[in-house]
Amino acid sequence: MQQETQLCVYCGVRPAIENEHVIGNVFYIQRPKKAITVPSCSACNRGRGDGGVRDLHLDEEYMRTILCMAEGCENHPVVIALLEGNIARSLRRRHRGLRQRLVRSIQRTERMSADGVFQPYSSPFVRPDFSRFQRVLRKITKGLYYHTRENPLPSDYKVLVNPVIKPREVPILIEKLQAKGDPSEFQTADEYDVFKFMCRIGDDSRTEWLMRFYNWAVFHSWTLPRNESAPGDTGMPMIHTSEIM
Repeated sequence: MQQETQLCVYCGVRPAIENEHVIGNVFYIQRPKKAITVPSCSACNRGRGDGGVRDLHLDEEYMRTILCMAEGCENHPVVIALLEGNIARSLRRRHRGLRQRLVRSIQRTERMSADGVFQPYSSPFVRPDFSRFQRVLRKITKGLYYHTRENPLPSDYKVLVNPVIKPREVPILIEKLQAKGDPSEFQTADEYDVFKFMCRIGDDSRTEWLMRFYNWAVFHSWTLPRNESAPGDTGMPMIHTSEIM
């Protein structure tokens, strides 16, 4: 009897010929030995299998660079090593366009000093392209769904992502997940504490996920039937900024 072909867990169309790292290697200094992998086609692994306008690894690298510049992540040892190594070399040599876009996007806003005094135009912040974050986080959510449920997300479900969670909102989100059921605790997905996640899984394919990078940056995603979301809805708030060092 001929064995049924394993399809890519992301697109559900093309044959899965690779084991794809759900958390891109670009978020690390060294490829983790403890890593979540799922069956994937090459187009969804590195290219534009989801219909994106650029190869996926470029959005992963963009998101990694922004997170490593964000206030709150700066003390993580992997972030320190990335800033001194891969990111510095990338901005200096290979990605002049990225460097220019980051510089143009930096603005200044008020910030409260240690004495409780607001200092106008003292704190730099950058307005990231959160649609690039969302693309990466949708992919991660589908990978985690397969890893947890051992089945791909059904095609009649979609992933929504809020990529601008503030640290003070995290306890509130955890309480909401607990009120809806019994969510898991934050699980570490690698030996470097780069990525952790917790989830709440419903009776059907409805799930909610909190994803933490570098022990600070948290993102919220959820899956629901396509017919229950408004056309064009992504889950992203209207106003967002991100402070950087």
